[in-house]
Amino acid sequence: MSRARDIADFNPSLFATDEISGDKVSGGTIGAGTFDGTIGASAVGDGIITCAESLTLNATTAEFNTSTITLSGFTKRTDYGNVASITESSGNFTTSSTGIFFISLRFNITCANTDPDYIEIDAKQVVDGTETLISRGVTSVRGSSSQVWKTVSMQFLYDWQNTSHTLIFKAQAESNTRIMGDTNGVQSIINFLRIGNT
Repeated sequence: MSRARDIADFNPSLFATDEISGDKVSGGTIGAGTFDGTIGASAVGDGIITCAESLTLNATTAEFNTSTITLSGFTKRTDYGNVASITESSGNFTTSSTGIFFISLRFNITCANTDPDYIEIDAKQVVDGTETLISRGVTSVRGSSSQVWKTVSMQFLYDWQNTSHTLIFKAQAESNTRIMGDTNGVQSIINFLRIGNT
């Protein structure tokens, strides 16, 4: 029988084991084209979201002023994905898997109108005890009433190259400021999306 006939009849012995295994492609690269099927649970690679998690602040912080505080006390509210898992302990956010992450946050702020002019949130990487600024969100908090409510938002890409590296989020204001938290997870939230390999 000719090779063409064998191929037409799909004779698996004609293909290397890293090209065809059973009824699926494995060990190789699928070229350009359209894929109409199901991506396996263990699939990884750029463009495949393998982690989508939200962590929220459990309780409103104590009043803080010119001192800088490290935010802690977050609870995981959503957990989708099979590759990375984000956890927080004593203000240190860690991942179980490296990768490129899209990180966004929203913090609701309250303060007395007569006190601070601004609040600043810093996202920092910590490697061997050394902090490096990655992103910063700042908002003015002066208003016309005795109690002012504001929101700080931030989003950035982060290459989490080592699982021993941690992220921390620090807040600073002039005086008498609180970052709002609650057990329902609606006040202050950080979202993590793993969108590719490091």
